[in-house]
Amino acid sequence: MHGAPAFVESMGGDPAICLEILDVALEESQTQIDAVTALWSGGSTDQARRAVHSLRGASATFGASAFVALLRQMESDCEAEETDKVLAALDNFQKSASRYRDALAAMREEIRAMT
Repeated sequence: MHGAPAFVESMGGDPAICLEILDVALEESQTQIDAVTALWSGGSTDQARRAVHSLRGASATFGASAFVALLRQMESDCEAEETDKVLAALDNFQKSASRYRDALAAMREEIRAMT
């Protein structure tokens, strides 16, 4: 993930805007993670692929390269309708999603400390 100073700089140097972006990202990411989990568990591979794609784009904004790589593989598995792989990846996805959200929260706290 990007460090807080680099993220602030990439967003024009305004920590207040960065905090707003991170607040929205934390809220929306949980919604997206819940949707992916539900769709993934339910075997709705096409809808899951779209949800994963959306989450991947948002995660890339913050430089979450390991999470993005997992999401890219999940998206590929959905496109190939590799249902067994899709279901097998769910636990790893949930753990990685939790680490991603923890990193966003830590970045938010680091930026708060900068103000």
